[in-house]
Amino acid sequence: MRKFVVLSFAVFFSAALCMSADSAEVLGAPVSACINANAPKVEKVISSLTEATTFLTDNVCTVEVNDEALREAKLLAQQVIDNQKASCVAQQAKLPKPNPQICDFIGPANPFSAIFDGPLAAFSPPRKVPDATELAAKTLLDLRLSHTRPEEKH
Repeated sequence: MRKFVVLSFAVFFSAALCMSADSAEVLGAPVSACINANAPKVEKVISSLTEATTFLTDNVCTVEVNDEALREAKLLAQQVIDNQKASCVAQQAKLPKPNPQICDFIGPANPFSAIFDGPLAAFSPPRKVPDATELAAKTLLDLRLSHTRPEEKH
């Protein structure tokens, strides 16, 4: 059992060290606030860091994580649309008789996507935000390590 605990600390600690950016800076404020406010409670009740991280992101802060995932998806979709329009305009400029107005028809790929973000959102699977999972794991690990003392060598 002791080896398992040490191994689980090592895995989470190495994951925390490998983070490229501070998750709290990348995420929206509601997700960070929810994780930071609820992590101490979850850490006290669930002994497995993996299960605690999953519970924190998938159950306790699910609304905030889903909202963040939706915000990120909308930003990505807008970037794709902007790139498609820029490419269309560039292609039209190369033609002997350009028609840049044709590029105005480029827009959201699926006009029905608003339905799935609104009334049918309850039926869609929860969205994952890796940065939220990363922040939850790091916060829970920091809390767990703050409660432990290094063992004395005999």
